[in-house]
Amino acid sequence: MSVTMTPRLSRATMRVLLAGLLQGLATPAWALPPSAAPRPPVHGIVAQPEPEAVIRTFVLQLVAGHTGQASAALEPGLEPPRPYSSWSRFFEALRGGQLERIEPWRKELWSAQDREYRVRYRVGTGRPVVAYVGIRAHGEGPWRVSSWSFAQQPRMSLASPVLEPEAATTVRASGLPANKVLRLSLASDKGRPVLATLAQGKTDPRGGISLTFRMPASLKEGPILQDRVQLRLETPDQRALTTVLAPYRPRLSARDLGRTYVGAGYQLRYPDAYRLRVTEGAVSLWAPGVSDPVVFLSVLPRPENARQMSTEEYARQFGPLNIESADELVRFEPFLLPDGHPAWLETWQGMKGRLGEDRPRPIVVGPLYLVPLDPDAQRWLMIRCLPGYEPVLDAVARNVTLARPAVR
Repeated sequence: MSVTMTPRLSRATMRVLLAGLLQGLATPAWALPPSAAPRPPVHGIVAQPEPEAVIRTFVLQLVAGHTGQASAALEPGLEPPRPYSSWSRFFEALRGGQLERIEPWRKELWSAQDREYRVRYRVGTGRPVVAYVGIRAHGEGPWRVSSWSFAQQPRMSLASPVLEPEAATTVRASGLPANKVLRLSLASDKGRPVLATLAQGKTDPRGGISLTFRMPASLKEGPILQDRVQLRLETPDQRALTTVLAPYRPRLSARDLGRTYVGAGYQLRYPDAYRLRVTEGAVSLWAPGVSDPVVFLSVLPRPENARQMSTEEYARQFGPLNIESADELVRFEPFLLPDGHPAWLETWQGMKGRLGEDRPRPIVVGPLYLVPLDPDAQRWLMIRCLPGYEPVLDAVARNVTLARPAVR
């Protein structure tokens, strides 16, 4: 199925129609936030408070009775520490207390976005209270309190910031039962089902363990396509003692794309686990367990004012000619499809205003994969994705083939 548009549409009308294709999506398909792209760096962002400062502010706000402000430092959904039945009861217990010390704890298990501190405070004339506080940052977001307990809990960290297919890495953990055989399992980001056993070992007399494993690229069901997975240290009967959620960067090849869709002038291959939908004006791919489409394909005619450009010249100007706020080209990569036809990968950046905001924000547009469909390059296939699905996008886009023979 192809997208048919009259060649007499004005540039303004083209932008409106293109924007209309994306209405109703949870996140714009190609106008991504700056954090979704590795380059270029976005300047002018206010630095976030350091983890220790966040904990200190959190405790001092509770001591002063400012519970509403303190609540903002908690990770959403975090359970109150035992024995308190609610956060409000815990907050009330700290009112009027005195913070004595914050010290880094188990630094050997720290990662770039996950740390632990030991906090000592006193309430009234009572004995000092010691708490073990975990704190975590997601992406470029602020540090938030991710755990609070009055006894040291099992804790695990991953040596690599991102898991790569077939790459070896190590997990370390402490606070576990001593001299016990445990296994390291791979699960989905929701924790179930358990997908594979990665390694097995025995804790030392102090309850510590270090396990090295090789991250699989695929399982018997097919390639691993999730961008996050859970690693679980379990007892032999699958009781999880500690877990860590790890970013994963899938790497797909043509053999991982088992399904085929034939469009108007092109053929698309995509993963077996994905679903494809064709709607008026677009084709979309849906990842398993995701409620919104994650990869998008649109066929766009050249605007009238670009009909006389060469193919490469038009590719270099594709952003500002078709997409609002695509102002500066920051990545331009020509490549060949498997059948020899030319294609381009590009990323743009620009500024975009939002309703209710005084100043426009920087945005990143892309990555966009562009494929001219006809000999005179007047109809172009544009392929894009939501953040986190770039590996799937790259594999799908680089394995498109066209119905016409390539010019040799």
